[in-house]
Order: sequence, then structure tokens, then C-alpha cells
Amino acid sequence: MALFGKKTPKLPPVATVPEIQVPDIDPSFLRKNGISLLSIDERWTALFSGRTLPPVLTGLQTEMSDLLRRQASLRQEQEQLEPAKKRAMQHIMLMTKEAFENGNEAAKASLKQSRDEIERLNLRWSTLLEETENVELSLRQANVGMLKATAAHVFSTMRQAQSRLPVLTDEIRSLEEELDRKKVERDSLALDWESLSEPFSRLYGTDYVQTLETFFSQDIQLSKQLLLSLRLKAAQDGSPDEKSGTDGQKGGAT
Repeated sequence: MALFGKKTPKLPPVATVPEIQVPDIDPSFLRKNGISLLSIDERWTALFSGRTLPPVLTGLQTEMSDLLRRQASLRQEQEQLEPAKKRAMQHIMLMTKEAFENGNEAAKASLKQSRDEIERLNLRWSTLLEETENVELSLRQANVGMLKATAAHVFSTMRQAQSRLPVLTDEIRSLEEELDRKKVERDSLALDWESLSEPFSRLYGTDYVQTLETFFSQDIQLSKQLLLSLRLKAAQDGSPDEKSGTDGQKGGAT
């Protein structure tokens, strides 16, 4: 939201916007609205297009990214457990005859190692399933938290604007009035020698006016340049008076 300071457009730091309470969101809301990962959902990213995310949302983004990395790591380990368990089972099948029919003690020891490995893998599999469920639950909670934080930030900013915008409007009006006073002062300081030379001649006489023009030639020239600059600026700004004056001069010249 574009907010303006007293003299220079300035957006208050996002962190200064006080967050507000919003209605609770049930986790079922995610499935109902087709939300799996809010941080990359284009409907969510569109809300902050061209804007800086507040710290609370960047923090939730980071948390979600960490959870996704953890989830990927758990799934990768699960995928690695299956082949390892399969190899241990195959080893047991191969060693069973040698161990029990031929009484090979080394084969028996190898069988025990394979059984222990399968037991360890099964235990780890159960742990991975539990951890995966916890990560998925945390992701749902992070999605809900980000939804609530987003709504809270938007309406906090809106509420802040409700009190700030009238103040800014008054400040802008004061600045515009001050600008008008400065323009009047500027225009009053610019003397047009062309309009003064004739009355000066009637009062002082032509000879003395020529002396003045020679003596103050640099000041008169600078004054002419200043007046020309002001008139050009007024024409560019669309001043009706200056435009009509300029058009009149063009018409007279024609």
C-alpha cells in the first residue's frame, strides 16, 4: 500500500504494522480450497506481487521450506529402506538351508545378523512413518498459520491506512497551499522591465532611462531570461492565463 510522508513518499517498515486477530481456520479449509503449499500457490503470491513480505510471513515461508526439506529427506530414507530389507530377506532365504540342514555355525550367525537388520529396518520404518505424519501435520498447521497471518497483515494495513490517510490528505493540502504561496512570491519578485521602461521614461526622461539601462544591463537581461523561463514553465504546466497570453501574442505576431 503506497503511503506518503510529509515531504517525500515513504512506506513505513512492514514490521511496524500491528497484527490483529482473525477468525480461526479449520484444517479442512485447505482441502476444500485446494491448498497444498501456500507459499508457492499463485493465488497467494499474487497478493504480494511487487510488495515486500512482512517478517511474520517470511518466517512462515522459511519454516515451510524447512518442513519440505525434512519431508523429502524422510521419503528418501523410506525409499532406501525397502531395497535394504529385500536384500536381508534374500540373504535369509539363501542361508537358511546352509544353517539348519548343514549345521553351518557361520551361516547361523549370518542369519541372526540379517534378522537383526530386518528388525532394525522395521523399527526405523515405523519411526519414519510417525515422523512423516508429524511433518505433514506441521505443514498443514504452517499453511493455516500463513493463511491467518496473511489475512491479519492485510487488514492490519487497511486499518492503519484508515487513520493515516486523512492525516496525509491534510498534510498534502497544506503543502499545496504552501506551494501556491511560494509561486505567488516567486512571480511577484520577477519585474518586467519592458512594462516599466515607458513609465520610467515619462518620469525620468529618455536620456536617464538609457543611462539606467546601460548601467543595469546585466540585471535587465537576467530579469528577461527569468520571465521567459517562468512563462515557458507556466505554459508547460497548462496555466490557462499563460496559454491564452501566449496564444494572443502568437496571433498578434501573425
